[in-house]
Amino acid sequence: MKKRLISTLRLLAAVLAVVTFSGAAYAQTAGSVIGGAGWIHLAPQSSSDPLTITSIGGAQVDTSIPNTGARAGSTDTLGLSVIYFYTDHVAPELVFGIPSKFDLEGRGALASYGKLGTARQWSPALVLNYYFRDPQEKLRPYVGVGVTRAWFTGASITNSAFEQGALHGPTTVSTDRSWAPVFKIGLN
Repeated sequence: MKKRLISTLRLLAAVLAVVTFSGAAYAQTAGSVIGGAGWIHLAPQSSSDPLTITSIGGAQVDTSIPNTGARAGSTDTLGLSVIYFYTDHVAPELVFGIPSKFDLEGRGALASYGKLGTARQWSPALVLNYYFRDPQEKLRPYVGVGVTRAWFTGASITNSAFEQGALHGPTTVSTDRSWAPVFKIGLN
């Protein structure tokens, strides 16, 4: 299954490269729609509220444990985008990627447990790009600024020592959604 996914991704990348590089380099003009693929590095600047235990053995406790928390590590994924050239220089872009699996690591008093669990991040972004130079130029630098809405799915505890020691048995985990800025610098 994993080999098939990798083969499919390689084929998709090759097709996109052929389409991208064989088409006219002058397609970056007002009214053009361009699709692309590339590398996305996700480095969450995360913070978390202290660990809150809501119940133990069915009894409601709602206890917050100070100096505890978790953070998501960084990861890489295949990114896909669609750009519409509103003018020859201004182009809004929708960017999305294959959801990456993040490791959730303990912080503060939970740091000694190391990896606490995993979750998949979704973070589609809307970016407004400005392209310098004329559309006929071979190289066009650009800058972009935008926003992303990030959320996690499939969050689970994978560290049994943490689950038994800090959480007192089997548990569930949840994460919040958040907005974040996106900045781009590139060259086409």
